[in-house]
Amino acid sequence: MEAHLRTERAHAFVVTEADLQKIWTSLEKDIGTVSAEISFNDSIERKVESFNDLMSFENSINKKIKRIEIYGRSDTNNNRARVLFSDSKYRPIEITATGEDKAITSFGDNINEIIDGLKPWYSIISKLDFFYIIGFVCWFAFMLLDIITPDTTNSIAIELAHGIKMILALLGIFAAIALTIWGLNRLRSVYFPFASFAIGQGLERHRVQENVRWGVVVAFIVSLSASTVFAVLT
Repeated sequence: MEAHLRTERAHAFVVTEADLQKIWTSLEKDIGTVSAEISFNDSIERKVESFNDLMSFENSINKKIKRIEIYGRSDTNNNRARVLFSDSKYRPIEITATGEDKAITSFGDNINEIIDGLKPWYSIISKLDFFYIIGFVCWFAFMLLDIITPDTTNSIAIELAHGIKMILALLGIFAAIALTIWGLNRLRSVYFPFASFAIGQGLERHRVQENVRWGVVVAFIVSLSASTVFAVLT
């Protein structure tokens, strides 16, 4: 009996050498011969036939891994499988397999357990878009300001120079908001990445980012706790 497997995960992931070793071993055990294709940010794709070759890449900052696609195929039957990790927010993890029911079921059970362990604690943060958050805050602030501002029936004439200053001030505010949104989204993508290939030099980058992440979270919790205690005591 033939079986098919197709799974997509939309959460962030941190994949290490140990994780890739488990996936490679699972494909060899349940499917057959394994190979992989790796894409880097220098737009070059490389294909490897062994796990040691996969781990031989430095994953330096100038040649960061953007995508790893691991294939498994059997030389004796129609068993095929594919596991994809990419920095795409829409399809970061894709798993497909087809072949004999027993082999595909075993592979599916193993791969799902492995993938479940790749989701980092900051996965929700990595998907935040501060454009919508700050946009909502600004919209709410303007609505509140409109409500509390007294309604005047008489129009007030504004001098040209004063009007120009008001326009420039508004443009400055919008520019500051846009810069803030860009900066926060940039920091989020650097320190809360959606796809993290923690292999080679990427492992050290991941460790540094993790220290920063916990520093931010701990600082936020301490600040929030202190504010709460102060509010209660006063």
